[in-house]
Amino acid sequence: MEEFLTWEKTGDVIVFRFHNNIVSEITSNLRHDIIQVLRDEHVDTAVFHMGDATYIDSMGIGMFVHLHVQHRDSVRFLFCSLSDGISKAFGYVKLISFFDIRDSLDDALEELNFVDL
Repeated sequence: MEEFLTWEKTGDVIVFRFHNNIVSEITSNLRHDIIQVLRDEHVDTAVFHMGDATYIDSMGIGMFVHLHVQHRDSVRFLFCSLSDGISKAFGYVKLISFFDIRDSLDDALEELNFVDL
């Protein structure tokens, strides 16, 4: 079975790594997994590392908007390492300024005072 999402936790930060494109066929499972991890791990910040995902469709975008709105009072979301395709998709639907985006995982972790994850 192909792996689409992994995560690792350090302190109050969890990094979700997406290993494939984020498309309608998998968004329901991704959302479920992310919500479950957030509930189980009780973190303050979630970083979405998008380095291996080159494409996102409208269902994938909707999933991130839903997660952001649903958890905005309890979890800070950072996105990092957006591919050109995902960056353009976020830009087309005017979400570049809606989401908190960093160039790299190192930039995100440095801002959060973590150096290695």
